[in-house]
Amino acid sequence: MSFGESSWRKLWLAKGQDGSIKGHIDLRNHSDENIKHRVLLGMGVDSTCRKQGVGKKLIDTVVAFCHEAPAIDWLDLCVLSENTPAKNLYLKLGFTVVGEFQDQYRIDGQSISETAMVKGVKN
Repeated sequence: MSFGESSWRKLWLAKGQDGSIKGHIDLRNHSDENIKHRVLLGMGVDSTCRKQGVGKKLIDTVVAFCHEAPAIDWLDLCVLSENTPAKNLYLKLGFTVVGEFQDQYRIDGQSISETAMVKGVKN
């Protein structure tokens, strides 16, 4: 799929010197045609590689890509509300909390909330 087409996705990987995957980040479109100027961000960093700058480098890569993509103005993401390290990283890199979906998931009988965050990429 090409950028802008229905169901497009772009993926970047962070690899260690041994070729193992240390983290990933991806962008994908929203399903609504009227919000093509926004993309959804998904990211994960291997637990053994956290606090080493991998997440920041991945986000910096995506922001640089978005600066070059005229159609993308906003990055949207959701993170588990209890994932304080991830939320702090996003805040440090310019994301803003716009809301929380309380009781978004129920996993093993536990209520889990999700925090929605955004970042403008053309400022």
